[in-house]
Amino acid sequence: MPETPASEHLSEWISEFNEEALTANGFDAAIIGIAERCGQPFLVVYDAEKCVQILAERGMTYEEAHEFFSFNVSGAWMGENTPLWLWRKPELPALFDLCPHCGLPRNINCPCLPEEEE
Repeated sequence: MPETPASEHLSEWISEFNEEALTANGFDAAIIGIAERCGQPFLVVYDAEKCVQILAERGMTYEEAHEFFSFNVSGAWMGENTPLWLWRKPELPALFDLCPHCGLPRNINCPCLPEEEE
C-alpha cells in the first residue's frame, strides 16, 4: 500500500518511541498505541480483532481471516521489535442493574425501588 500523509504521520509518531519498531503493512487502522516494558523496546500495539476485520473486509470469511491472521500476521516473529497483538476482553454483562440515584443494585437492596414503582 502506498504511504499516505496519515500513515507518514503515524510512522513519525512511532519512530519517536522506537525507530526500529516494526509495523504490519495494511493494518494502520488497527493500531491502538505503543506499549512499553521495563528494559525492553517500545512496541506498536494492534487491536487483533480489528486486524481480522480488515482481512474479512478484503473478501475472506471471518474464519479464513482469523486463520490467516494467526498464521501469517501474529504468528510472524520478526525479532524483538515485532508488534504486539491485543485481544480485548469481552464486555461482561452487569451483574446488577444499578440504581442511578443511590448506586446500589436495584433488585437486592436499593431503597429507591419502592418509590420508583409507585
